[in-house]
Amino acid sequence: MKFLTTLILLLLSCLIFAHHGDSLTYLTPQDSVFLSVNESNQKIILHQLEKKQTLYSLAKFYGLEFNEVMYYNEELETISDIPVGSFINIPIPNKAIKRYQRNDFNSKKHASIYYKVKKGDTLYGIAKRMLRMPVEDLQKRNNLDGNNISPGKYLHVGWISTEGVPREYRKLKPVPPEWQTSQLNERHYLQAKGIKIEKSESGVAAWNKNSKNEGKLTALHNFAPINSIIEVTNPMNKRSIFVKVIGRPSKNVYYGPNVKVVLTPKVAKMLGARDPRFYVNINFLR
Repeated sequence: MKFLTTLILLLLSCLIFAHHGDSLTYLTPQDSVFLSVNESNQKIILHQLEKKQTLYSLAKFYGLEFNEVMYYNEELETISDIPVGSFINIPIPNKAIKRYQRNDFNSKKHASIYYKVKKGDTLYGIAKRMLRMPVEDLQKRNNLDGNNISPGKYLHVGWISTEGVPREYRKLKPVPPEWQTSQLNERHYLQAKGIKIEKSESGVAAWNKNSKNEGKLTALHNFAPINSIIEVTNPMNKRSIFVKVIGRPSKNVYYGPNVKVVLTPKVAKMLGARDPRFYVNINFLR
């Protein structure tokens, strides 16, 4: 019995630290994918970054925009080069979780998904509310005789395709309103880019860190046309926001000689700013 217990612990240890994919593929059939649920009831899996994998290509693989990946991984916003081995939170839509092995199921193109039971979980809640499947099916899959489950237990809940998650599975549901606004602004920017000249500059962005008014996705800029869209990028985390220019920096307020753009607190925070002055890259059209 002692040997069996030790063997089980060793197997669980291997599962917990299982890698996701390799430098060429993001998921393999041998991977174990671990599912959790955040405070917003959003399903999240962990992807361990391997060599040659980037957040941009990772986002594409899982049907996400780069900004969406950064939204779920705020701790990465100040890191210029994400270390190999870092765990990345990836929101997963229900449709991407296959509950059953149908006739067309190919085991060579799917990785298993596990859910770690936490305090307060019930088998009914996990099966019916989280996974939308009969309790009996979850019991049978995990060789459970009854409904009792203890915190820390791993339940096999389904499979995910090793070919990625199609964007259409998401229907933009995970995107917070402010990011949706930025994406809409980006589309307007790209449409105008075909008929106008794009100019770039780098310098300091300023914002009022103590302001209680978050404001909208707007900015003050010296040269971009009023009501036009500009792209502001924080080179430290490569996060970009598309905002509307609503005016020029006030001459009555001294922002500093190197300040290129004045941002609202909402924009600055979305860019991961910590200080009232930070370096940015700016693209605008004239």
